[in-house]
Formats: sequence, C-alpha cells, structure tokens
Amino acid sequence: MMKNNAMDYLPRMVIFSRVVELGAFSKAARELGLTSSSVSQHISALEAILGTTLLHRTTRKLSLTEEEVSPSSRAALEKAPSSTTREKITMRGR
Repeated sequence: MMKNNAMDYLPRMVIFSRVVELGAFSKAARELGLTSSSVSQHISALEAILGTTLLHRTTRKLSLTEEEVSPSSRAALEKAPSSTTREKITMRGR
C-alpha cells in the first residue's frame, strides 16, 4: 500500500499530468518507466490526498471529472511543472 506523504505529491502530479496529456494509463506508464498498475495506484493516492475524483475511468475511455478542487489543491495543481520542462521522473515501480 502506498503512503500519502508530501514528498510523493509532486511526482504524482507529474504522473497525473502525463495520463491526461497522453489519454491513457498505459501510455503514461510506458513513457515514465512504470507499470500501468503503479500509475493507477499513484492517481488513486493523489485523488485521496486531494479528496476528490480527478478522472472518470472505464475500460475504453479516460476523461477528466468536473469535480471542484479546493483552492489550496488548485494552487498546487497550477504550480506543477509543465510537460515541456520536466525530464523523465525516477520512481519505484518497475
């Protein structure tokens, strides 16, 4: 089971960003050198930290929710690095 500590917050935001940009857990997992299961666990942990569901998941489709995120969480989301400025992250998973 994954811990939900502050040190894991930013890498999980990077993973979330790549999932949204690429439109699939499996594509993000390949790019980040993680398993799809690990990516899913990181997204679930981020949702638990933020207290909201970020993605609608089905077997065929992935989409953002329209849930309201708290102002402090929104500020953190806006400060996350963009995909054009970050290097491949190093995480445990594979």
